[in-house]
Amino acid sequence: QKIEFVPMRTEYYPDPNSRQPQITTTDNPMEDVKRRDLSINAIYYNIDTGQINDYVGGIGDLGLEGDGKIILRTPDETEKTYLEDPLRLLRALRFHSRYQNSVLDTKIIDSMSNPKIQEAYTKKVSPLRAGPEIMKMLVGEDPTPALRILFESGLYKQVFNVPELKNINPDGIMMDQKSPYHKYNLLDHTLEVVSNLNKIMKDNNEDEDMRGLMNLAGILHDFGKMDNKIAREHKRPKFPGHTTYVGHERSSEQMSEAILKSIGVPKDKRNLVNTIIKTHMFPLDASKWKEKNKSPGKFIEELKIK
Repeated sequence: QKIEFVPMRTEYYPDPNSRQPQITTTDNPMEDVKRRDLSINAIYYNIDTGQINDYVGGIGDLGLEGDGKIILRTPDETEKTYLEDPLRLLRALRFHSRYQNSVLDTKIIDSMSNPKIQEAYTKKVSPLRAGPEIMKMLVGEDPTPALRILFESGLYKQVFNVPELKNINPDGIMMDQKSPYHKYNLLDHTLEVVSNLNKIMKDNNEDEDMRGLMNLAGILHDFGKMDNKIAREHKRPKFPGHTTYVGHERSSEQMSEAILKSIGVPKDKRNLVNTIIKTHMFPLDASKWKEKNKSPGKFIEELKIK
């Protein structure tokens, strides 16, 4: 069990464009509690009295009573908490992913789609600092509910803020795929893939690192469909608006490389994820390999990690 000892402190943010606070120590736990990200992380043990001190209902939020649901909420005013340090939004999602029986406070969900807080995220949070929180979220027990909130709130556009995502479908990941081969929109399809991949990785007893990378591949594998240069009206449409995305896997690979590099994923791991993304359509085309002068050998060659 890892234990860290830190003094109680207060935080003041003199620069509205920075998440680096000015710190002052205090002996008042009511001041210290306000700087905690979640109420379940604001429970104190008094080594003098041997008692637990719970100032903001963290014990109840742990789900030790009632229906057992873990409630994720901020100890202090929610908007203030996230305007000061928007990285805490990803921490909330990380805990939501870690605990399947957790519920995010609606105030936290609303904060993620708040334009002021999204702007603060862009100004204050570097992608490299967000990277570890994203990876921890992806190795949670079930990352899909947290990912759904990240995408539906629109916060993903700030989290994955790379030039390759500037010229995309106005609906972003919420876009209708307009394809007879997909009954889901792009978001629901993506989450279905991540859910299945996550289960396969766990069933195969893969380590957390590999599971996180595979979940990344699941998230990003169809991002290229959002690229306005990829989507085309089908030459022989099966219904009005029928769209194809020929070559989307290559566009997805380019977006993936930019995103993963920005959040600090090492090159060897980026290559693994990107190789999976760029080849994910190959098995579907196996029946046409002969006419396209392809073979299992060529497929295996393409799968080699460069």
